Amino acid sequence: MSLRDYPDSCDSAVERLDDYGFSESIDINEEIRAAKQIVNKAKIVLVDGSVFQVREYIDAKYKIKKNQLCVPVPQ
Repeated sequence: MSLRDYPDSCDSAVERLDDYGFSESIDINEEIRAAKQIVNKAKIVLVDGSVFQVREYIDAKYKIKKNQLCVPVPQ
């Protein structure tokens, strides 16, 4: 998986929560830095009022493995 594709894969995983009706709001911030680094931040407000925050730092000096997902989503 390329460095540029990784944030999109995380976005689609987090947005599944909205598709299933589990979230009231989702705020996602992504920053791709020099030297193949990514900072992902997400704030998800769930329908019960709880807040789920994710902060992820990826150093992709070599390769991002396809099985890395930022948020597990129930199916």
